[in-house]
Amino acid sequence: MGQKTPFSGRCSRNAAEDDPRHSILQLNTEGLTANKISIIEQLAYKNKAFIIVLQETHCIRAHKLVISDFSLAGSILSRNHCLATFLHERLELSLVDQPPDQSETEWLCVDLAGYKIVNVYKPPRSRLTPTTIPMFPHPSLYVGDFNCQHFNWCYNTKSSDGESLDSWATSNNLGLLYNPKETASFFSRHWNVGTNPDLAFASFGQDRRLPDRRVLGKFPRSLHRPSLITPTRFKVPAHSDPVKRWNFRKADWKRFCLHTGESVEILPPLDTPDIERSYQDFCESLLSAVRQCILRGRRKNYVPCWDKECETLYSSFVRAPVRTTSDRAASSLLSRQQQKQERWEEAVNSIDVSHSSRKAWRTINKLTGRSGYPSRLFPVSANSIASQLVKNGAHKTGERDSTRLVNKQLSDLWKIPTPEGHSISEPYRPEEFAAALRRLKPGKYPGLDSIFPEFILHAGSALKSWFYDFFNSCMLQLKITKIWRRALVVAIPKPEKSLGDPKSYRPISLLCVSFKILERLIYARVETIIDPLLPPKQAGFRHGRSAVDHVTLLTHAQRIAFWIKRRPELCSSSSQQPTTPCGAAASPASCCDCCLIDIWST
Repeated sequence: MGQKTPFSGRCSRNAAEDDPRHSILQLNTEGLTANKISIIEQLAYKNKAFIIVLQETHCIRAHKLVISDFSLAGSILSRNHCLATFLHERLELSLVDQPPDQSETEWLCVDLAGYKIVNVYKPPRSRLTPTTIPMFPHPSLYVGDFNCQHFNWCYNTKSSDGESLDSWATSNNLGLLYNPKETASFFSRHWNVGTNPDLAFASFGQDRRLPDRRVLGKFPRSLHRPSLITPTRFKVPAHSDPVKRWNFRKADWKRFCLHTGESVEILPPLDTPDIERSYQDFCESLLSAVRQCILRGRRKNYVPCWDKECETLYSSFVRAPVRTTSDRAASSLLSRQQQKQERWEEAVNSIDVSHSSRKAWRTINKLTGRSGYPSRLFPVSANSIASQLVKNGAHKTGERDSTRLVNKQLSDLWKIPTPEGHSISEPYRPEEFAAALRRLKPGKYPGLDSIFPEFILHAGSALKSWFYDFFNSCMLQLKITKIWRRALVVAIPKPEKSLGDPKSYRPISLLCVSFKILERLIYARVETIIDPLLPPKQAGFRHGRSAVDHVTLLTHAQRIAFWIKRRPELCSSSSQQPTTPCGAAASPASCCDCCLIDIWST
């Protein structure tokens, strides 16, 4: 119970747009499949349902009971029937009770903020007595497939089970949620008649008001129709709208390249000493071209494996006047869902972290819409976290000698020539700028200037040339813009730490993308000077080195040590003594150093 759906958070929904109340979606699925789950997700989104109660899912394993943005609150697994209750991941409930194993009638009670919701399914051949379904205190709601006939819900006859159900509701002060003008919740194709085995009962309050119940349209491959129940007590807390994002997949990059090339004419000359104004004009011209060529917004009704074609097929299925047209539309809809499900499975199976974790995470981010983490309310204010981060970053300013030493070393560094004979402070060459752009990673969040990496990578050659000259101007003047000195700090909670303690958060600084390019230009020149001075054993923070090298050398030294220990007679003869790859006599102490130099020198 309480299983989290994989890739949760894929649906972008705003619960408080129109109706701030919770709704309950009830349906007898007559067998739950992946295609039916996609349609249920769409119905839950369109009708703002935050609780889903299903009957006859015919599932014997809980891992198949997965609905996007919903958690499995409880289930009764059975090959013949099976109940399942789902709750939106923003809410919290607890499982209260369920029947014993030998009970023929299945029911499942959950508690949501004091409101008892009972999911009921009575098989047609089982008998119903006044004690079959327990009574829970007010407020409570009983919803499901009761399979009972009575005049009160528009049957021509009444059965003994129907009389027992009616007397049970009357004795426990429960009201029937039924409107004779509503569409029947079940339609028999064999008899061509509609009935109402799917019912809902609610306890009366002091105001004697009952929840609203509405029967929705037809559902593919099920004779039952979904019902929507809206209790008057439930209220959804208002959430802020998701942040609008640039849709780079639908960007017109050719047009963007032309616009950025034309905007160079209005940029100021680079010989001006006011680099603040120059960079501000550069950002404004870049963002002006972005607004004209790239869409920006948020997806309000995205459901995985559901698109406009599925919506059209489902509408034609609901509005089909005859059975043949309805079956044809249902078959087309399920076939379309099956194709998209196969594409989804193919994309998921292609995820392989053994070769490239970056590619795997890129695929996961595409599948999840990069919103796989549900929003959480932290029991600490943002100001307290910010003050703690400032306190952690504070340092003593009394060590003036150390400051003078660092400034002198930086001043001397500008005078050191590179291995190619060039000066570090000389203007950058075009090939250095092109190499820095190639190392720029797309998909990264921008800094305070709101410039994404994609904006610079797809800009026109004229604008890139101006940007290249702007970097050289900064180096000649030994100045950078003030916005590059600032960062957007985001607090991330530490794992297994109390969320109520401001010390349990660590900062992440988001720098401007332009400043990252300048850092790469400077690093490319400094690396050629610093790298030869580092000891060969160091693997951290070096290009082409990793901890795997140390592990390989350690295992190699262990093998030689075990070999010497097992064959000591060979070590007495110098002619048969094992040697390292560099030719030195093998010993556990000398092997690691020799092999390290030999491996990294190649």
